[in-house]
Amino acid sequence: KNNFWSPFIAVIFGILSVIALYYLGVFPKPESVIISQYPEYNNLVLNNVDGWNEIVIVGSEGKINTDITSENNLDGVKKWYQANTSDDLIADAFLYFEGQVDNDNPLDFTRDGFYFKISGDDEKGGYLVPGNTLPTPISTRRTRLLFDLENISYYKDHTKSELVSSENLLNYLNIYTQHGSDYPFKVSITAFIGSQKPPTTMKRVSIFYRYTEETSADAGLIEVEAAKGY
Repeated sequence: KNNFWSPFIAVIFGILSVIALYYLGVFPKPESVIISQYPEYNNLVLNNVDGWNEIVIVGSEGKINTDITSENNLDGVKKWYQANTSDDLIADAFLYFEGQVDNDNPLDFTRDGFYFKISGDDEKGGYLVPGNTLPTPISTRRTRLLFDLENISYYKDHTKSELVSSENLLNYLNIYTQHGSDYPFKVSITAFIGSQKPPTTMKRVSIFYRYTEETSADAGLIEVEAAKGY
């Protein structure tokens, strides 16, 4: 009698396992699900729709760090940018992060963190707080975060003793608007994963932005050499 039901039980168990793995992000979701549940992720990260520009801080090749990382032991990425016209005015900007720790595991934000900082004549940023982010597909092997740069919360260092809430980092990308008298003014962007569980991998870090309608069609942020003294 038990042998008769065994194949049916095995089939049901297999179906339930596939469903569970699907919802945990092991299997990719169909495009229709991505579009409906994650519209910003679909439009920016997957398709980069017209009207949006992208700053690629870490591209598809990924940046692998094998050492324990903290803000005092930087093993990440630092790049410099400037506006290529004198009338740049960004209307919207989003920061996308995708990364792993401990051999293909998502970040555990009780002990891990994604560090992001914009520096010019001032510095803003730190270990970003993941709570106020836009929806992205869940995965058991990586962390995906999509931040609105107009509303960023972060801890200044790994001790998490000082929280800065609701900072508008978009303003620091409006390079000429902020520093017109010093045009062309340069800003640097720093990104890394802080973790006690190496190896860590930043698989992708990008800023997606679009200008106001009044901005010149030639406007854009371009990667340049580091400022003198850095």
